[in-house]
Formats: sequence, structure tokens, C-alpha cells
Amino acid sequence: SSKKLRIFFFFFLIYNFANATNKMKMGPLLHINKDINCLRNLVLAGTNYFVIIDNNLQHLSSFFEDFPQIRLTACEQGKTLETVEKIAETLLELGADRDAFIIGVGGGITTDIAGFTASIYKRGVKFAFVPTTLLSQTDASIGGKNGVNFHAFKNMLGTITQPEWIFICPQLLETLPQEDFKAGIAEVLKTFILFDKEMYRTSVEYFSSVTKEDAQQDDRKNTYGKI
Repeated sequence: SSKKLRIFFFFFLIYNFANATNKMKMGPLLHINKDINCLRNLVLAGTNYFVIIDNNLQHLSSFFEDFPQIRLTACEQGKTLETVEKIAETLLELGADRDAFIIGVGGGITTDIAGFTASIYKRGVKFAFVPTTLLSQTDASIGGKNGVNFHAFKNMLGTITQPEWIFICPQLLETLPQEDFKAGIAEVLKTFILFDKEMYRTSVEYFSSVTKEDAQQDDRKNTYGKI
């Protein structure tokens, strides 16, 4: 099916993106898999996990059913120190100590908050990311950038701390709204411009076809039922 072809293409695309980012010596271990079920094996290999997960991703909760989960409403308004304080309070109530390992599951806002919380909780605990948007898979979760907003200033308070690992899976993008998907295209193209010109051309062709297909679907929806 076209959906399966898209998954396999994304696996190829993100694999090449990871090769490009490795040239920048980003640091964390990248787990790139086309099958979301590989996440279960990765999680079962660890202990003492505490999961900070976007409230819209309840369908992924089963992958972390053996570990405490802190649900987060991911929005710019909630990307604050107050949210970090609430998460820290919950971690204390759950008994998270210096050996705690925090996993942030969601888009860029979620990974920013989870990474920042982990980097300051108990003077810093280990953490990892499961980014679920194209932008977070290719930018927000890469590079160790963690932080929150302060008053009217975006990402004013934060740290540069690398996660232990990042799980990147194109299958997570299947249910992504069109606008959220398109928000990550520029970052992919920018990286390939710098590091892989051949993949840049391939990416441009693919993204052009995808956006054209989406536009045609929108046109069909808008004209459906009209005489």
C-alpha cells in the first residue's frame, strides 16, 4: 500500500538524515527503526524509567505500561518553570532518585521540557527521547537543546545536555496532521543542503509529491457534494 511505501521511504530518509547529523558529532545514540514495536524492546532493556508523555499520545502509553507516566499538555503557554516544578514534585512523590531515567515522549515542546527537567532534577539525571513529530525527530530532539520559555522570551532558560539515546521511528509520523508534518520539512532540507546534496534532491522530490497529494485531497474535500 502507499502507506507502507511511505513508511519505508521515511525509514530510508531518516536513516540518511542520521548519517548526516552524525557528521556533526551530535553525541546521543540514535535508534532508527521503521517499526514502532522495536521501542518495546528498547524500553524493556532499561530500569527505573519515568516517562513524561504528551497527553495526546495515549495510544503509546502501552509501550511504557510498566513505568510511572507523567502526562503533559504540550503547548507554548505551558512551556514554563511552573510546569517543570510540577513535574519535579511528581517525580519526588514517585520516589525518583539520582538513578532515575526520564523518557520524553512527544514533539519538540515535550522533549524540551523533559530534557530540561532531567538536566536539573537531583543535579541531573539520565534521559532519552521518543520524538513523535518530523520537526522533533530532525531538530528539536537533536543537539542537546533543552529549555523553557520565560515571560515573553522563548527558550530563555535551558541547558545543553545530551540525551542517552533517541528513538526515531517514521511510523510515528503516520497520524501527524499535515501542518505539523510540513513544519519539519525545512529542517530536513537544511541539513541535507549542508551534508548530502544527493539526498537533498531526493527529499525535495518526495516532499513536493507529498504536499501536492495533500493539496489534491484538500481540493476534493472542498468540492465534495457541490453541483
